[in-house]
Amino acid sequence: MSVRVTSDATLEIDGHVFHIDISAIEGLSNYSLLLNNASYEVVIEEKHGTYYALVRGKVHRIKVSDAASTVLPHSANAPPAGEAVIRAPMCGLVVEVPVTVGQAVEMNQIVVILESMKMENEIRSSRAGIVRELRVQAGAMVRESDILAIVG
Repeated sequence: MSVRVTSDATLEIDGHVFHIDISAIEGLSNYSLLLNNASYEVVIEEKHGTYYALVRGKVHRIKVSDAASTVLPHSANAPPAGEAVIRAPMCGLVVEVPVTVGQAVEMNQIVVILESMKMENEIRSSRAGIVRELRVQAGAMVRESDILAIVG
């Protein structure tokens, strides 16, 4: 099987072209992948030059033949490597954003309070760092998996 990823966000598999958008989720091995508008969560691990991708409960073995291809593509909206993306775990209303851009936060510190089904949910940072970006404000409605904040 021949697979090629191009710089214009297309994926070619044995001559078939797919449009992709991929972004890191909380670290370097978890990714959110949109493939022709279908959503997938992908976990990628590397061992001895071979990559293993877990997609929908099935492990796929990937051998990279071009060293330049070892860098996974990132969409224009994806944060740089080493930053944590904090996503909405559910649909809801943003009640409060108790942090500001540039603020230092600790691991597990509350960054957003989200109301869903009449319950307030504390959305916490998955790592210590600086709030690099806030993509929501109090009063905003969010969908599941929307990016709320980026901590680096």
